[in-house]
Amino acid sequence: MESAILEGAFAAPVFDSQAAFRAILAALAEPGTAHRLPASAPPAPLSPTAGSIALSLCDHETPVAIDPAFRAAAPWITFHTGAPVTDDRTAARFAFLSGLDTIPPGFGVGDDLYPDRSATLVAPIRLEGRRMTLSGPGIDGTRTIAASFTDAFLDGWAANRALFPRGLDLILVDEISGAVLALPRTTEVTCTSR
Repeated sequence: MESAILEGAFAAPVFDSQAAFRAILAALAEPGTAHRLPASAPPAPLSPTAGSIALSLCDHETPVAIDPAFRAAAPWITFHTGAPVTDDRTAARFAFLSGLDTIPPGFGVGDDLYPDRSATLVAPIRLEGRRMTLSGPGIDGTRTIAASFTDAFLDGWAANRALFPRGLDLILVDEISGAVLALPRTTEVTCTSR
């Protein structure tokens, strides 16, 4: 096996995975708040923060879809987490995307009896640009962030939110700062400045 597959996991696996898991849960509980994760070193071009998300959330019961740009990281994810990599978007429980101009089609959104059988998308974002106002569960009133969301993304997110209790959840990674923030399917996102 290549050393790139064997190496790059958490330095302190138990403590780092617990810390990363708590940070991701905090991001999901308080949409739009930025959190930091312990570092990992997956094969490029998968970011260290996205690698830490994989190490914390994926396991042998969570099929993972990987953007073609990240194919080099597929063996690393499977080796360190046990998660099978799939090309079947409907089967994927996590998806690692190289961009998020819009909500990509084909991922499972769960159903009314089992809304938890949906996918969580992990994607890069720039925490700069247009001002976005967030509202919904986990937000006291509203929360404002700057983000590089396109109009197509905002339209797709509104349609995703309308599916509740079904729908996709997002974990977003600012690859410049390494910060993680989350948008659960219940979060309303409105562009308040161009």
